[in-house]
Amino acid sequence: LIVERVDDDLGRRWEVFLAIRDVGMKALEEQRTQKRIGSPLEARVTLVASDSQLGHRLEASRQILAEAFVVSDVCVVKTLLAGSGQRANGHTEPSVPGLAHVQVERAPGAKCQRCWKYRPDVGTHQDHPQLCQRCVDVVNGLNGL
Repeated sequence: LIVERVDDDLGRRWEVFLAIRDVGMKALEEQRTQKRIGSPLEARVTLVASDSQLGHRLEASRQILAEAFVVSDVCVVKTLLAGSGQRANGHTEPSVPGLAHVQVERAPGAKCQRCWKYRPDVGTHQDHPQLCQRCVDVVNGLNGL
């Protein structure tokens, strides 16, 4: 009985995750079609949650969502005001309860030559000026082997 409940809960969470991924991918494709971005790695996706529980889950899953969208960054905004209709550089998708809006914009920073993600910290490391801090840490770790 407990296993069925856990499996049902996990199944519902995956359904929501996949629905959010679909909405995000649709928003990214719209921006690519309008030539506002080229590769999805040039983008930052902002998810606006009108449901606090969904907002907390999204915040805890930011890195996973960034990998699922294949973007440089995911931001989560929690709001009590759920807007409706099309907005600049994004849209609202009623198929995901609690998700008020998805916005796509250019990610800040420069392109890291190792991971290809756009990061504000690219160029800040003297020994590796073309890498983001995450990649600098990896390269330095490899050099220590």
